[in-house]
Amino acid sequence: MSSSTAEEPSPGIEITGGLQSVDPGLLHMQIRRLSIEFQLKDSAGHTIDDRNRYKNHASFKVEFYGTYGDYRGARINMRHKFAPGTHEIIDDQFVFIPGVLSLKGATYSGDSRYAARTITLPVAPNLSLEQLLHSFMDMQVHRFQFAVLNLLQPNAVVVGCRDFVTQALYQMCNANLVGPQIIDTAPSQDGLVVTDAFDALGMRFKSNPMGQGEARPIDKGQFKYFNRVAKPYMPYRGTQAASDLANRLN
Repeated sequence: MSSSTAEEPSPGIEITGGLQSVDPGLLHMQIRRLSIEFQLKDSAGHTIDDRNRYKNHASFKVEFYGTYGDYRGARINMRHKFAPGTHEIIDDQFVFIPGVLSLKGATYSGDSRYAARTITLPVAPNLSLEQLLHSFMDMQVHRFQFAVLNLLQPNAVVVGCRDFVTQALYQMCNANLVGPQIIDTAPSQDGLVVTDAFDALGMRFKSNPMGQGEARPIDKGQFKYFNRVAKPYMPYRGTQAASDLANRLN
């Protein structure tokens, strides 16, 4: 798989409220490759050990057959958006902040240098970007909220992106648009022990050595209008799948 020196992606077009702001021509582009990127967090000034403790931000990237203007593909990304009055507090301890789904055109092919690990999955023939988005947006999976763990503590952290990606991927697979088996990965020199995307989503990938993985169960956010699907192979925190994955990787 090729490397890239592309810039870190900007937020792109917000599509949480629907696809009406996206050019129809872009939505009709056919997908030749779908990847999940486990992106590095901003860790400037931190030690290698500190950087390796950070979770990754997971998002989707698609590549097209041909180009649409300058775009060779697009990123589908869920990010949190904190603003006064937008968060929800439960029992004075759990805070949920709204997620924003965005679509950002990609002007390059291959892997991002901001990804600690990239996995590529098989896609159905003649699959359009619009079909892929509708597979999970029609189910309201994108109406998502991130969770803040360790509220009011110095180690407070926002979690949930892997929860969203897991549930969106399940809907893509359930619609027979995508397969969960990993058909390619980068960086290739360190390899990847697991062969299934759901297992990979239950992992954290380090920046040094780049791409090295270890078990890290999926922390849950909150879906506003969707009931989370719980399958025995999804390594959510506290599940047998998470325990089994940790045993396999240790």
